[in-house]
Amino acid sequence: MITLTDPFGRTVYAPAATDDPREVLVRVLDQRATPMSCIGLDVETTGIDWSDSLRTVQFGCGELAVVLDAASPLHRYAAAEVLSRADVWFTAHNAAFDIGHLHRAGLIDYRELWSRTVDTIILLRLLHPGDAWSRPAHGLKAATEQWCGQGASSADAKDALKALWRENKWRKESDGWKNTPVDAEPYILYGAADVFDGSLLCATLLPLAAELIGGAVIAREHRVQMLCHGMTLRGLRVDVEAAAQDAEATAELVEVLRADIADQFGLENPNSGKQLTAWFAARGVELPDTKADTIKALDLDGEAAELRDMLLKLRATSKEGATYLRKLSSASTDSDGITRLHPSIGALNARTGRFSITGPSMQNFPPSLRKYVLAEPGHVLVDADFSAVEVRLAAALAGDEALAGVFRRGEDPYLVVAGAIWGVNESTPPDLRKMRRSASKPVLLGHIYGRGPNSLAKSLGIEKNEAKALQSKMNELFPTLPAYVARARHSTAAGLTATRLPSGRVVQVHPREQYTASVNSTVQGAGRDLLVDALLALDDLGYGERVWLPIHDEWIVQVPEEEAEKACADLSRVMTTELRGVPITADAEVIGSHWRKA
Repeated sequence: MITLTDPFGRTVYAPAATDDPREVLVRVLDQRATPMSCIGLDVETTGIDWSDSLRTVQFGCGELAVVLDAASPLHRYAAAEVLSRADVWFTAHNAAFDIGHLHRAGLIDYRELWSRTVDTIILLRLLHPGDAWSRPAHGLKAATEQWCGQGASSADAKDALKALWRENKWRKESDGWKNTPVDAEPYILYGAADVFDGSLLCATLLPLAAELIGGAVIAREHRVQMLCHGMTLRGLRVDVEAAAQDAEATAELVEVLRADIADQFGLENPNSGKQLTAWFAARGVELPDTKADTIKALDLDGEAAELRDMLLKLRATSKEGATYLRKLSSASTDSDGITRLHPSIGALNARTGRFSITGPSMQNFPPSLRKYVLAEPGHVLVDADFSAVEVRLAAALAGDEALAGVFRRGEDPYLVVAGAIWGVNESTPPDLRKMRRSASKPVLLGHIYGRGPNSLAKSLGIEKNEAKALQSKMNELFPTLPAYVARARHSTAAGLTATRLPSGRVVQVHPREQYTASVNSTVQGAGRDLLVDALLALDDLGYGERVWLPIHDEWIVQVPEEEAEKACADLSRVMTTELRGVPITADAEVIGSHWRKA
């Protein structure tokens, strides 16, 4: 057994593969200040990709840490024994990573371990969600230094580990994670530092979060992240062969578009901002930047318009191929032989708390590519989407009885606005009615979020004085909303930057964001919490292992085909609720075996 002392004088044990580590693990458990004190838990792997495998498992608390070799059957058995103890609570930073690898290695079921784990990154995001200007220290090393001061050790341990990588000329971190011997002293001390820091950070944050945020909110957010983690572990089935064929065809189309742009316009590299700026400048068009939205908004004709259109097509096609089709066609094959994506789903990553999905971003997944993402054999996808949820929430939070009344009467708020502004009614021709309803959306949402007349005029393509007239009509129609917007902005400007949502969770807005985020963060944060309510209700109904994906304001579940209609009814029921007397409704539908609209 290797026994080391870290820079703080704490003891670190690294048993040999043939050593039984249970005796030293008991010593770590005995270090707990109270029976409910959390044991630091961490793993090291061959990398950070889904397909990477477990190398070590470490536990630590107080003055002792143990680093176990995951390749040793003795160590695996001892780790599984500790993890399954009902009387032991653990803490990990970004626990989904550690729990996911332990689950996949067969050491413990992810739901069981989540039920006894405190994730310090959840505590940090509840205490300091961020306000768009400040950047909270949510990484373990930075967070421990910020909250625990001189007690932090993982940053120095990582530096020592990187020095070892440089000695061995492992230039990529992935090479270092794969190749560093598990009995190397810097590797052992790095693993120990993470569990020491993790347990210290938890002991600092947990009582603070319990006092300021509340135990119920903390427990709720851990359950939400556990359910999101389950979606990641189950994954999304992919038609990888079809995606690979189209990825190749898309790559060829990209090359054709590049060649056409070079031939027709003399641009050798259409991705070069310098070349684009010079090309447009030579034709009297000044580009403030070369972003797609900027170029798309330009009022162009002739040759410049032709280049603009081809350039936007090239970018869209390139992104479709490089970002999505490549990811789909290279998805990993699971142990059952089926190829799946395993995107990471974050329940608190955005400052409003809205769900974020990466690897790839399923929230922004192009509709044209959804055909490659499938339900499991014999299953179908069912989804339910909240109806006009932001408008409903604004009516509830602002206490605008006129707008609330629209929903209580079961009316369409956009048609109500179209009727008040343009006189739209049931006798209006369908095409005009549809057009006016669409135009009323930015008007109503602008009224909710305090949009200025210049912005509204630009959005609708009208003059500023016309936009002002529209806003005057909106003030008459829904008079309480402007006062609510003004109150929220004044509070933010006065330094009251934290707002507690109806759920008890807190969102933050920086004073510099008072005009754009004061109302937006509250409404969107409350909408996210309604989505969470629905998720927890689905779990209570037994759908926890069937929830497939959150997309903006909707939930998608995956069920056996014969249960589709029941799932539709259940989804509609759990997503139908009310807030302060304003009804919240959702429309459910069976999508089918492929991820697409019915």
